[in-house]
Amino acid sequence: MVLFGAISHPPLGSFMEACGVAGVNQEAPGDYVFISRPNRSLSPRQQGLVFWSVALPSMAIASVFAGLGYWLVLPFAGLEIGLLAWAFQSLRAHDGDYESIMIQGPRLILEWRDADRIDRREWNTHWTQAECVCEHHEHKCRFCVKSHGEAIELGRYLDDQGRIKLAQAVRANLSR
Repeated sequence: MVLFGAISHPPLGSFMEACGVAGVNQEAPGDYVFISRPNRSLSPRQQGLVFWSVALPSMAIASVFAGLGYWLVLPFAGLEIGLLAWAFQSLRAHDGDYESIMIQGPRLILEWRDADRIDRREWNTHWTQAECVCEHHEHKCRFCVKSHGEAIELGRYLDDQGRIKLAQAVRANLSR
């Protein structure tokens, strides 16, 4: 899910519609807000259903083979179920991840969450640069915001075109 907003910035409106993006900052005219979150195709309930729909038949089949004398199947079935549980747990640890870019007057506020770690930077917009560097023509792009000798890469949840358009929007709002 990506939230995008800019007030009094007309070109961004068509970009918002093209990306299926919702959300506009209503706090103050001229403020700019960008929030992106990873797309989670499975809800926690659906993750549980997928887990049990794989775990129960796997253990049932392994139990049948163990009953026939092939008991060595049981540890491998248990390992398979354990690895699947670990994979879903690591996905749940990142459910609240997000990236946020806010431009409020002369301040640029970057905030992001990765699992349990939340980081925040606040910089002056006059000393900040936004750049999008692509290895090939509009492919493998990296969007960075730089200031005070520090560079922060953002746009993890966007595709290459999204990073390019985000860089253009941030640059336009930094130069206002």
